[in-house]
Amino acid sequence: NTSNSSYSMSTTKMIFLLFIQCSILLINGGRNVLRCSDAEECYDAIHAISSNFIECSGYESCGSASTIYAKGKETGIIECTASYACAATRNIKADGELVCSGYYSCWNSKSIDAHTVECSGAYSCNSVDLITSDSTVLCNGLQSCEASNIKAEKAVNCQGALACNEATITSFDNKISCSGTRSCFGAKLTSADSTCSCQGNLSCRNARIVAKKVIFSGSSAAENTRVSANKITAVGYNTLSYSEIDSEGRSSIKVTASKESAGVDATVICREGSECNVLCTDGCENLEILSMNGANITVSVDTGFGIDHRHTCDDNTNDIGCPIIQSSSSICDDEKLLQYLEMKREIIRNKLLYRDLKYETELESGFIADNDRVSSVITDDYYMDGHHGEELVEPDGFVFECRLEKECANSEMNDDSISCLGWESCLQSTINQTMDVHDGNAQILVYGEQAAIFSSLETNNILKCNGQQSCKSAISFIAPFVDCGGKESCAYISSIMHVQNIYCIGSLSCAQNYISSVGTVRCFADRACVGSHIRTIKVDDDLNSGASIQCEGYKSCSNGKLYARDGFIECTAYQSCVESVIETPRYVYIDAEEAAKQSIIFAPNVRIYGYYGATKAAISSYNDTLSLKVRFEGDLAGYD
Repeated sequence: NTSNSSYSMSTTKMIFLLFIQCSILLINGGRNVLRCSDAEECYDAIHAISSNFIECSGYESCGSASTIYAKGKETGIIECTASYACAATRNIKADGELVCSGYYSCWNSKSIDAHTVECSGAYSCNSVDLITSDSTVLCNGLQSCEASNIKAEKAVNCQGALACNEATITSFDNKISCSGTRSCFGAKLTSADSTCSCQGNLSCRNARIVAKKVIFSGSSAAENTRVSANKITAVGYNTLSYSEIDSEGRSSIKVTASKESAGVDATVICREGSECNVLCTDGCENLEILSMNGANITVSVDTGFGIDHRHTCDDNTNDIGCPIIQSSSSICDDEKLLQYLEMKREIIRNKLLYRDLKYETELESGFIADNDRVSSVITDDYYMDGHHGEELVEPDGFVFECRLEKECANSEMNDDSISCLGWESCLQSTINQTMDVHDGNAQILVYGEQAAIFSSLETNNILKCNGQQSCKSAISFIAPFVDCGGKESCAYISSIMHVQNIYCIGSLSCAQNYISSVGTVRCFADRACVGSHIRTIKVDDDLNSGASIQCEGYKSCSNGKLYARDGFIECTAYQSCVESVIETPRYVYIDAEEAAKQSIIFAPNVRIYGYYGATKAAISSYNDTLSLKVRFEGDLAGYD
């Protein structure tokens, strides 16, 4: 009995010590907290990872698990904050909030179910079979919810570049907002009892939209899009080009478009039993209306301000500003119109295919036609991982891994390649790979939450900061190729960031910095680069992209100072450059709603394509030797 008792006590003590060592279960403020802060600490868990508060802050720390479940409406929170932290998990369920803030953090999961879902890391909720929320879903990082199926009781906000590209989204009781560049490109959007808004450049191109109300305010926002809604308003430049608005299944629809927004080859189809009211402000000669047998259409053109300046159009009038109207009076005529519609669709498909292939070829060759940039129409491969065509050197030497929580903190490391994988690993460390002993193929890979914060980071090759707040507040930051894919990664750097090409692709990444680049700076996520001073100078003539600044996420370059000596500056997402100082001797493109609101612009060529694109802005030529050319194409683009 005595020996059995000793064995029992020894076993109990061992289990208790192991329990403390692994930091699996803590008591904090009356709730259970489960922390997986080392790399792969809870990886491939067969049994459910379950607690009130679950924190997966190490690289792949909770990846490939069967189930991650946080219980309790107020306390049930899951945070997947490291790179690949919860990736490829079968079921992720939080009664409260789910935060996927690391690079690919919840990628390729089978099911996500939470009260609120935040996808703020780059690719964080990409390719998820089903995301459900009884509140809101936020897709803030680059391609963060791409190709996912989303069902939300309230709002779905797609604020990063390509955030909801090719996604299927249903909002039952609120709105769908597509404010990033190409944010809902090719998506299927359903908000049957509410609103869908497309505010970024090409934000809803190739989409299929069913809603009560739809607003298109970004340049080319509805290009080649099919829309079913009761009320459609188009106010951005070329917004409706190649699109279709169909009244099928609706008793009435109202379409408001302008000469600028109607674009080319847009079609309104008014079906039998529908009342279709089309109002063209300034005229819309390139819009075509197909009125089927039994439909009732009212078409008017507003040539001034107010009802007194309107005149009506029908298929027998050719008044200035009137759209093309084809009417049917029989079933036979309906068939002819439908055949015509199919022929028109085929012509549009071929036209767009040819145009995109032509522009892609021009981009690859470095040729830009008519002094215009082509990035707004290039293929999705431009955004894909792998530094988007840059030729990088993979490491072939020893890779030193800091896998545990706070491992390698306060260290000095000069190894061939360094991986900071655990929570706060490499904290306050010095990593220098710029010495002659290195042949240029070393890498710094920072994947854990808050890894390498307050550190000195210098390399001749690749620096990836893909955990939440990774590389934050670094005291030195020098690297030719940089990815900042975690939420708030690369933010608040204490010194000037010296880079060649940098991708700020996590929400709030690169915020409040001084960035000096000899290549292009890309701010592709919600508030990426917010409040930053960015200066680009091209030093290599082989760089096709020049040294441009691309602001493609919601408020991505707002409240900043942007200077591109040899490249373009592009503000293509909703409020992307609001209240900023913008300066270049080349072109500035304002392609989204309020993109340069209250900004100061110094450039010889400025093109404003978004609704209220430069409202309350000040525009001046770059210097006294250059003339000033400004094109106001979006509705109210230069208001006040």
